[in-house]
Amino acid sequence: MTRRNSALIRLLLSLLWLLLGVFAFLSLARVFLWALSWYFIRAALAIGLAYFVIDRVRRLRQIQHLRAMTFRAWLDED
Repeated sequence: MTRRNSALIRLLLSLLWLLLGVFAFLSLARVFLWALSWYFIRAALAIGLAYFVIDRVRRLRQIQHLRAMTFRAWLDED
């Protein structure tokens, strides 16, 4: 093998390793972004669910308060 051919083979191998590194980086970046997006989706769902539960509890307390006031007004009529 001549010196020129060995240099060409080394260049091709270096290029192959570079392409492999780029492919690995892009694959890992894709997996990382996928996991990060799922994290944000789950966080948004948890925040939405917490807001829904807090809103329901607030409404139930308002209804209980109104019922208690109505009952007191009914008692005071006599």
